[in-house]
Amino acid sequence: MKWRVKKSTLAGSVAVPPSKSHSIRAVLFASMAKGRSTIDNLLPSPDVDCAIEAMRSAGAVIANGKIDGVDGKPKFNGVINAGNSGQVLRFVGALAALGEKPVMITGDDSLQKQRPVSPLIEALQVLGAEAKEDKGLFVKGPVMGGKTTLSGEDSQPVSAILMMAPFLSGRTELEVRKSGEKAWIDLTLYWLKKLGVKCGHEEYKRYWVEGDKTIDAFDYSVPGDWSAAAFPLAAALVTGSKLTVDKLDMDDAQGDKAIVDVLRLMGAEIVVKGTSITIKPVAELKGAEIDINPLIDAVTILAVLACFATTSTRIYNGAVARTKECDRLNCITLELKKMGADIVEAEDSLIINPAKLQGAKVKSHGCHRMAMSLAIAAMGADGITEIDGVQWAAKSFPNFKEVMQAVGANIE
Repeated sequence: MKWRVKKSTLAGSVAVPPSKSHSIRAVLFASMAKGRSTIDNLLPSPDVDCAIEAMRSAGAVIANGKIDGVDGKPKFNGVINAGNSGQVLRFVGALAALGEKPVMITGDDSLQKQRPVSPLIEALQVLGAEAKEDKGLFVKGPVMGGKTTLSGEDSQPVSAILMMAPFLSGRTELEVRKSGEKAWIDLTLYWLKKLGVKCGHEEYKRYWVEGDKTIDAFDYSVPGDWSAAAFPLAAALVTGSKLTVDKLDMDDAQGDKAIVDVLRLMGAEIVVKGTSITIKPVAELKGAEIDINPLIDAVTILAVLACFATTSTRIYNGAVARTKECDRLNCITLELKKMGADIVEAEDSLIINPAKLQGAKVKSHGCHRMAMSLAIAAMGADGITEIDGVQWAAKSFPNFKEVMQAVGANIE
């Protein structure tokens, strides 16, 4: 599936989709709870669908936003398809270790080859599980509460252990080496505390969670996705347009709301009012030094934005971006160079100098954020850009093309 995108001028308001990360956590915790939960405004995404199907296989009854949970006793068995979702792979992999049946969590080619599971395997084995990498993750419990350790450059294995721990006996303690993506761990801790779980951490190096917890059913409405908001916000700056992005909560636990601070650092004029952010045209964008780890999902769109700045930008501390749906540091470098970008890739960073972008034939590398980032780049470039593999955008921003068309994007 392809898009053809040309230089655009935007105006109006964009409503961002519900948060993918909140949606998946809501499904998993409601499925593990006691009683019936109601979850409104779930993101219609293949990743969320995989989470739902996984928890149905554990015994949860899920229909029309109503979830009858398993009261902390999942009955996973056999093969679970995580599709393209690293969250489902790691989070469900940990929950599956609560049971005694062998479970295989697998998915598409990208998930099998691109998403490391060895840190999670390390932690599960110490807690008593049989676990190994096998076209995804094989796991067989039961695990016991206690002390374990893992390498935490990627936050998802850390979150997976924290999400499993309330259902273990006693206290679970987790020591984390090389802790990264801390904003996403904060999101998981937010959920645990919201549900009454006693937990805490010491400088993101040591965590503790009290077990033997019964999670009561709850009602929840999924807020707008700050990760998705980065794309229309950047589009306004790239096209020199005034645009309002709606359905956002400035008090939400999502770490990617730091995009507002980064855009202001680059010279953006942003007005926050209620659940809306209005971004206005500026005379020039400035390059910046950006520690991307706290908002790692924004690396591709910030690389695009940096091309339109008047001075150089360095995006650093982003090595973990290499283990997402694709190697995002390498892939965004390859594709933006096709458009004329002056971009240099290093081990954990990108250096981007100002450049005038031209239309080209580019591809998403199977990554939703790559597809949308390249579309935004094309809205500010001369000529026509043809983007292959755009169907992946539906993973986190359903109807991205139609939503952007509605505010003036020249995309077909």
